[in-house]
Amino acid sequence: MEEAKKRNRDHIEAILNSDASTRPHSAYKVILDELVSIYKSNIRPLEDAYKFFHLKRRYNPLSDIHAKPSLLVLGPRSSGKTSMINYILGLEGPHALRVGVDPTSSDFVIIDHGRRRKMLPGTALLADESKPYSALAKYGMNLAANLHGAEFPVKVLNHLTVIDSPGIMENSDQQMQGHHYIEVCQWFISRASLIFFVFDSSKLDAGKQLREVFRRLKGHEGKLRIILNKADNTDGEVLLRNYGAFCWNLKGLIPNLADLPRVYLVSCWSKPYEDVQYRDVLVTEENLLVQDIQETIDTRCEAVITSLLAYALSVETHAIIVDAYLNAYDDHKHSWLRWKNGALQSDLVDCPDLFNIPQRVGAKTSNHEGFLNVHVYRQFFLANPICTFYRASHGRNGVIFSGATVLEKAQEAIRTTIPNLLAKQRAIRTESLVNGSHKPEANGMGILSNTMKNMLSPRKQLRTLLDKSPLSSSWIPSPLGFVTEKVQSALKSY
Repeated sequence: MEEAKKRNRDHIEAILNSDASTRPHSAYKVILDELVSIYKSNIRPLEDAYKFFHLKRRYNPLSDIHAKPSLLVLGPRSSGKTSMINYILGLEGPHALRVGVDPTSSDFVIIDHGRRRKMLPGTALLADESKPYSALAKYGMNLAANLHGAEFPVKVLNHLTVIDSPGIMENSDQQMQGHHYIEVCQWFISRASLIFFVFDSSKLDAGKQLREVFRRLKGHEGKLRIILNKADNTDGEVLLRNYGAFCWNLKGLIPNLADLPRVYLVSCWSKPYEDVQYRDVLVTEENLLVQDIQETIDTRCEAVITSLLAYALSVETHAIIVDAYLNAYDDHKHSWLRWKNGALQSDLVDCPDLFNIPQRVGAKTSNHEGFLNVHVYRQFFLANPICTFYRASHGRNGVIFSGATVLEKAQEAIRTTIPNLLAKQRAIRTESLVNGSHKPEANGMGILSNTMKNMLSPRKQLRTLLDKSPLSSSWIPSPLGFVTEKVQSALKSY
């Protein structure tokens, strides 16, 4: 039997599998080691003094700083997620991840580098403290049964971890996977370096389950890319209309979305392209998508530094909030006739406005909005009484270097040390680009690439494409179930 024809993927190999020795990894390692030192000497003491780990997971420098960047792939079932991963990584035949028309997996698959193809059980991933997945153990053994690892001897996996997710199914009975699916998705979303949300370009309905996953993307919009896959199997008119309607309605899926994420029109799998007039556009978009992955790898060090900076700011804000409660407590604790037997703490945590807690916090930081959650701190102080802490300005929370308190040392790192390290890293990266050691070609324009602009900007070309369709001009597909009149009028204006 004649072997099925495969699409040429030399361009992917050229972008992703360039020689790792041309990248200044030794310089990056020095910076990352310095970042670990900053965390341990400046951030960790403040984190411990104010028990920040009771609010959020403890920062693990081994897994959070030295870990590779990760690509998380989400999307409805049968949208081509696993086929896209196989195609990008060059996995074929019996060595590829299993795909099929029906849902073939209800598992999260962690794809990493190995000397040979090997599958790892979820229990092994959860038990490995050197990897971040051990934190998933809190979801129980049901998740362990729906989590496994896969190792392949693919060069790009030396620098990238890929996470395949179960297809989102709107039938609630089918979606039962024995674990907290949405919460696990959010866990991966918060830690991913890049998120691909893959849709079949002809099936863009958004049900309750999918909308809930989209809501969990709030705060991570900068990492999100929308992939409209299988574009060569969709009629040109339907494709353009679906794309326009989808972009218009995307803001309804993510609360308070300021800017649309990048959207790619592609057909990412190993089969040759269908004979469509916009094939060149799909080829260009695929190149940009792969370059987006490479850019994530290249900017990994900057991302780790900014991530630690954001974490340090959260720790600082928490310390200032606890200190504000403590100052208010000290100001009123001598009024024993009114407050005794713990009544003062109860009033403080239940009614912080009466004691000007928000004003006290706002006077010291502008980073507190949305952080001072009364319910969260009620639970926090229930486990950690206010009187057990010491003021940030003095006392046992204390002096560690030259009279500086743990808060002052953390603020020094936040204001000076970490930004200086980020500037140093960017200078190294700029120098490597100038010297030509690695020149990423991605312009990050996605669907708004120059090629696409040149193709779609003339109204005459769009009108010609639309006029070729036998469909009535009044027929507008409803990819999200609520295409608005404004979208219809905008499409008709072409």
